[in-house]
Amino acid sequence: MKKTQKSVSLGLFTPTCMALNTKERHTIDLQVQTLSDNPLFFYLCGILVGVFASFMVLVYYVSKLLPRRQPAVLLPVWDTGGSVCFLHGTSLLCQQAFTQGWTVGVYLVQQMWENIRNIVTSYQAYAFWYTLIVAFISFLSIGVLMIFFSSEYQEASAGVVVASLTAKYFPRALTHRIQGYCEEYYEEGARETKTALENLRKHCASPDCAQWSIMLKLNDSNRFASFVEGNSHLSDNEVMDYESYAFSMDRGRKQPTRNASRDYMEISDDDGTDSSDY
Repeated sequence: MKKTQKSVSLGLFTPTCMALNTKERHTIDLQVQTLSDNPLFFYLCGILVGVFASFMVLVYYVSKLLPRRQPAVLLPVWDTGGSVCFLHGTSLLCQQAFTQGWTVGVYLVQQMWENIRNIVTSYQAYAFWYTLIVAFISFLSIGVLMIFFSSEYQEASAGVVVASLTAKYFPRALTHRIQGYCEEYYEEGARETKTALENLRKHCASPDCAQWSIMLKLNDSNRFASFVEGNSHLSDNEVMDYESYAFSMDRGRKQPTRNASRDYMEISDDDGTDSSDY
């Protein structure tokens, strides 16, 4: 009776029920946890794949260089003298082998081992750095592939991979440069805001401004009059809210000093010399 095989994909985020319909006694053991919870298995796989990948590539290119014949039926015929004869179509090709056919494989393995030992003995530094660099790169590559194929939602896993690589290898100099641009943009905005507030105060104090008409439209006329007289346009509550926000944003980057947010980050038309107004 021919056995049939069928591959079934199970959803990770949906409940799945499976049943076995058989008359034979059977047991089911789940052994995947022994590998999934073993960090040593993942470290060794990630490192060994990269270290031995070069040998597989070498074997591939060597096989490409070997001459190939047209496909034919090869029938091995052994004689008593230790020679191996291949019946190729209608012609008989005989090749003298060693005492046994497996000695050829032993000879090739011995030659490869001698070459590896000579390389390790003569070029120890190159062999060490090659093994270290290839192991590191292959470990990272295997880790990225495992993250990508760890979920059926490949868009999310691809986003995690891109975010991880960006956070790890994004140039810090470029980050500081962007941060410098943001600080320069903020300082320029603070200066322009201060100039605009000063021009507004001069216009409100000039005879061309209809001050009474403006005060009738305002909810807090006393605050407007105080602003025209030269006081700050910010109230005490607004200053406290802004300083709390600035402190929370700056706490992750550096330890703020006393009145640092007021002296550096506050957008105001005052010079900051008199702190009793706040």
